[in-house]
Amino acid sequence: MIDPAPGGKKARLARVDGRAMRRSRLYSYVRRAANTLLACADYLFPQARMRSRPLAIHIEYNDYCNARCIQCARENPDIPRNTGQWTLDMLERISPWLPSAGYVGIAGLGEPFISETLLDFLERIVQAGPAPSVITNGTLITPEKAERLAGMGPMLLNVSIDGATRETFEKIRVGADFDKVIENLIGLRAAKERKKTPFPIVEINWCLLQDNVQEMELLPALAERIGSQIINLQPAHDFGLPKAAQIHWVSDSEAEAAAQRLRQAAQPKGIRVVYTPLNSQWPIDDQAPEGKARCFCPNLWRFLHLDPRGNARVCCMGDFELTGNILENSLDDMWRARGMAAVRQALLRGDPPPCCRRCYLLRPYERRQAASHLKQYLETIRLGALFQ
Repeated sequence: MIDPAPGGKKARLARVDGRAMRRSRLYSYVRRAANTLLACADYLFPQARMRSRPLAIHIEYNDYCNARCIQCARENPDIPRNTGQWTLDMLERISPWLPSAGYVGIAGLGEPFISETLLDFLERIVQAGPAPSVITNGTLITPEKAERLAGMGPMLLNVSIDGATRETFEKIRVGADFDKVIENLIGLRAAKERKKTPFPIVEINWCLLQDNVQEMELLPALAERIGSQIINLQPAHDFGLPKAAQIHWVSDSEAEAAAQRLRQAAQPKGIRVVYTPLNSQWPIDDQAPEGKARCFCPNLWRFLHLDPRGNARVCCMGDFELTGNILENSLDDMWRARGMAAVRQALLRGDPPPCCRRCYLLRPYERRQAASHLKQYLETIRLGALFQ
């Protein structure tokens, strides 16, 4: 029997799939837009109990890794590791909130591409609406995985490199092969070019250490080679950092100078440098009376943090009690838990917890600054990009 539809059965199915995808994107867009309106109230008139759902979801996907980086908290024997990994069933538990979020961060103290189900995991997130942002060491992005990633949709791939030469790279990122990582990323670039897509957008994550600070001028050429237009630069931080690695630290002044050198080298190539100092630029007197100055942290008003076992955290950078587990508690109960509300309330009365006081994200609350955070987020729900 001859299929009367123009182009035959395959063309008809493609049109049906296209309509379904557009409906899914429209549904997700409406959900994000509605949630953003509630977030505007949370940002501009903050209170401890949130009106909105999370604008972003941060998933510590696993804590297994195939490298032993000298600055990584995994090298500290007091830090838990090799304890768990997210599954597709766990993702299903948070699926009601995915369309309301702008992006889902895939990070933690592990290498996500160790998991054989990671690409299925990412695909479901993209189909639900938000863009995934994956932090990886780049060692396991095979040609087959690169081909699938290039056809998946909007996504960020943050590749931790930390060395512009093989000697420096392999000294810092012990167990990783510099040439193999660069080969993998060049292969991904080729796959994107074949499919005429900019996704995943590749960004370089560079941790500033005494061992690599002399290679800043070489980094833009490396970024150009792998097709990266953004370099994220930050110093090592001391959240669980092993004491032996502290000798590799750079001072704040050294980090600032290195960032400036990198900007000058990157500008002619059109590569953007984003420098994130990890020490607070707003020192707080531990003896400050309550009510002296309201504080604000975008993480506590924007992110839902989930660890490799599905536990909800107030924040991934502080020593806080867990606020629930996705296998046992509802999403609303975790997001609006007493522990979360108590920390937000402490910030609003100008009395942040000790572990927050030196965090670079902590700021005095200003409505103008809150509006700026919202403006950045609104870029993720532009109607013009809906049907691209």
